[in-house]
Amino acid sequence: MTGKDLEIHWIHGLIAIILSLSLLVAVPHMPFRMGVMELTTRILSIPEYPSVLLRNSIHNVSLWFEDEMELEMELESLRLENIRLKGILGTEKAQTLIRSMDEQTSRARITFRSPSSWWAEVRINRGKKDGMSVGLPVLQNGFVVGRVAGVENSSSWVELITSSSMMIPVVVDETRELGVIVGDGLGKTWLLYLPESSEVARGMTISTALVSEMLPPGLPIGRLDTSLSKRIAGTKAFYVQLGGDLSRLFDVDIYNPQEALSQ
Repeated sequence: MTGKDLEIHWIHGLIAIILSLSLLVAVPHMPFRMGVMELTTRILSIPEYPSVLLRNSIHNVSLWFEDEMELEMELESLRLENIRLKGILGTEKAQTLIRSMDEQTSRARITFRSPSSWWAEVRINRGKKDGMSVGLPVLQNGFVVGRVAGVENSSSWVELITSSSMMIPVVVDETRELGVIVGDGLGKTWLLYLPESSEVARGMTISTALVSEMLPPGLPIGRLDTSLSKRIAGTKAFYVQLGGDLSRLFDVDIYNPQEALSQ
């Protein structure tokens, strides 16, 4: 290459640089500047789209879970409040019933309790001459502890609720579910035959059921303790904390709504 050719190439390069600089200065003032910038932005956003989509999806899912948890917590709070209110209504109902029963009960004293049948039966000092009859409920502090099983002239035998041969249809006051109370002969009573879908909880109250032919309906028995359970007769059974104290049974009340018993 001659010196003249090299000079021509150098001039062409210089002209190209000058034109490039001129275009660089002129572009910001051209009408299509905004279009060029928008197109460039769109092109550059393509590689970022998957990560942006993933981030937005994760954010939306997180918000959904938060809303779902808040809704579940609110529903649980409402359920517990409903149980609490039902418990209050049940307590008020029981107190009204106790006041009514006080007017239709007769006090009887325990005269015999055999060690061999301690949790099965007791004898009381009331009999036929006092208006006693088989089937009458026996209460302590307003709660069922048994029923009259045999009557003599001046005394009667009471089968206790803890007897293994005594089964009483009952209802869970808060849920209105039916079940059966049975004693184990060792001082404890258990609630059987609740539905598999039952949502009974500790502290719910138990009373005699309308379907019972053994005792009048609505008589208080005690409260559920769902922390204690076992299998009885192939079904799950829950422990029932009795309202009466059968370990300190000195006297009882005989409930007779048909007639006032003599004292």
